[in-house]
Amino acid sequence: MTESPAPAPPLRAWIWRHRLAALALLAVLAACLGHESYGRALVRAMYEGTSSGFLNAIFHRRAAYDLAHYQHQIEIMLYGYGALLVLATVFFSALGSGKRLRPRAYVVLLVLVSLANIAFVLPVCDFGAFLIDDDYPKFHASAVEHAEALLRYGSPFGYNHDFQGGVPAFYMKSSFLALLPFLVVLGEPLGHQVMLIVFLALIPLSLYLLLRTALRDESLAQVVAFLAAFQIRSLDYVAYGMTPALVALGLVFLSLFFLLRYAFGGYHRRWLGAAVLATTALLYTHLLYFALVWLVFAGLLAWARMAAGVRVPPMRLLPLGAPAFLAGLPFLVSLIDYSAFVTTQSDYPLQVGLGVQVFRAVQYNLKLLTEAGGDRWLLLLSVLFLVVAHAQTADARRRLKIRGLVLLSAVILVAPTLEGLPHLTTLARRTAVFVPFVFAINAALCLAPSLPARTRAAAVLLVFFVVLCQCPLQPRIPRTVATLGDIDPALARRIAPGDHVLVENTAHVSPLITRDYKRFKPGTYGHWLPQLQRHLGVRFFAQVGEDPHPYDRRRDMYVTNGTYAGKPLDEETGPALLEQLRHWGVNKVCVWSPAAIDFFTRSEHFTFLADSAKYRCFQAADEPLGEVRVSGGGTGRILEATPFGMTVALENISGPRTVTVARNWFQYWSAHDEAGTEIPLREACRMISFEVSRDGRVRLHYRRHTLLYLVAGLALFLPFLGPRRRQTRAHPAA
Repeated sequence: MTESPAPAPPLRAWIWRHRLAALALLAVLAACLGHESYGRALVRAMYEGTSSGFLNAIFHRRAAYDLAHYQHQIEIMLYGYGALLVLATVFFSALGSGKRLRPRAYVVLLVLVSLANIAFVLPVCDFGAFLIDDDYPKFHASAVEHAEALLRYGSPFGYNHDFQGGVPAFYMKSSFLALLPFLVVLGEPLGHQVMLIVFLALIPLSLYLLLRTALRDESLAQVVAFLAAFQIRSLDYVAYGMTPALVALGLVFLSLFFLLRYAFGGYHRRWLGAAVLATTALLYTHLLYFALVWLVFAGLLAWARMAAGVRVPPMRLLPLGAPAFLAGLPFLVSLIDYSAFVTTQSDYPLQVGLGVQVFRAVQYNLKLLTEAGGDRWLLLLSVLFLVVAHAQTADARRRLKIRGLVLLSAVILVAPTLEGLPHLTTLARRTAVFVPFVFAINAALCLAPSLPARTRAAAVLLVFFVVLCQCPLQPRIPRTVATLGDIDPALARRIAPGDHVLVENTAHVSPLITRDYKRFKPGTYGHWLPQLQRHLGVRFFAQVGEDPHPYDRRRDMYVTNGTYAGKPLDEETGPALLEQLRHWGVNKVCVWSPAAIDFFTRSEHFTFLADSAKYRCFQAADEPLGEVRVSGGGTGRILEATPFGMTVALENISGPRTVTVARNWFQYWSAHDEAGTEIPLREACRMISFEVSRDGRVRLHYRRHTLLYLVAGLALFLPFLGPRRRQTRAHPAA
């Protein structure tokens, strides 16, 4: 009888089973040790031009950065790509061996991969600083303002006294609900950055949960979510600071996951409550993505009924829709409140015929297909492969999935055609963010389940390299400042308490009627006006959103990119601007564009004050009008101003007087005197005006919708009062 060989030691056996991951780990460790020993000196020599000729040329054309910048970037790439190499080796080793990772182990791996990729797009070394590139500052300030108003006053949307215009929301997009717990626990700006990291990591995780539920395929869900973790780096929204869209993207996948679990998982109250919470958070974060979720959910219900015969009774959707409607009611009412001020129309729509619109739509889609990056070409190619796979498979369940994905891909490819239609411009643009994720799903589904494990792993590895080619090697990392005063340190010395300042806005594109996108380039300027205002603590003559959309209806309320009221700032448009500045009591002007600087330099109503790091400042030659103006004699001042009211103190009033307060008039203002008697209000050149006959204090109130928010809060708990019993439900993918 022969004896069996002695088993290998546990450590050796583990290393042999995971030999690829072990080799990758050893390679990364060797690279890190080599960098610590010789890499820093080599980078210094390359930067100083004392290394080899071809190595010196790497830094020759990028001398605008200092040595510390290059050392920092190389360390991020070395350690980041090293961690990704090890984690990717673990994933593909398990995939090639035909063994699926357990869901919990996979979730840990997915989170680690997501965090490693996030380190390439966010300034992890400046953790806790303020992000000041592009849209980050304005959405940060908006979220903090709304969150603090909700905590202090019980309502997030009020009146912003610090910006002429008074609208506190950026086209009703804000991540204040997502920021709220992080702000309470960590404060700002640390809480803001942690929120970004959490919701960026949530994108692949929520996509994994959604695909497990929708397609009932664990392997496919793991592959797509793993690819999605790398696609975080290719999202333009991260570079451009579209914080509400980044937060909403994870909430879209999460909301669909909860909705499907409720509809096809037995109508359990746990999934009902989670769906209401997720969709409500999405509504208050990004209205367009909220609408998109319900459109997709309705499409899935219709597809399940037509293609698989699975029907969800309408009465089962009532417990889902009623609480969601009540929870979102305050937001919808606020949207109606500001409907006269904002618009969902495209920036500057051109009146053309239907034939021209169709031609431009086709032309626009062809342009998107030929743009650099090739995301849409890859999606189109994946659709063709799906068609081939559909023709070659006999599995009815798999054919159903393929038909659904082909339909979804077609919708996403055709969606940009809607950009020229009224009120659908932004919705059409926002669908482009789903292109890389749908491509990953299509590519994974093209692989037949009957393929050997190693063949499938090799095919997934090929798709993985295609995804990597779409990701920039080193994405642009947003700039940061330690304090808000570091944005422009010299500006604070020129601004005094009580000033009313025109600070020129910075738009992504020129708001000229001629759609001239190239004439005015902001350069290194960002949307930091809200953060500058918070630092300086004075009123700004500017609208908070900075970009021209969707405030086209009142373009005479701000100056941006050297334009006023949609036209170049010159002798023709200048007098109207000067009248507006005098009317609203602006005493200082800070501008950056050559056109605005030239206009105020030549104006006799303003004199040069000083130059700061980013602006040229001017001061009004005449004494500005006050915030409270009393006709026929008397004085007035604002004692207290909150998002939902202000107190006006009046003195030396002898007889009937007309009082005008330099705040934007809305029909939602009301006023009462000290005795509680209501005082009628009216509009006077967009300001608030009323009549008084004696001294005293007048309290102005702005509608708060307290009752609506109470109803909304109660509606969030209604789903958890439903039945506990779980019912057996058919799934369309089963």
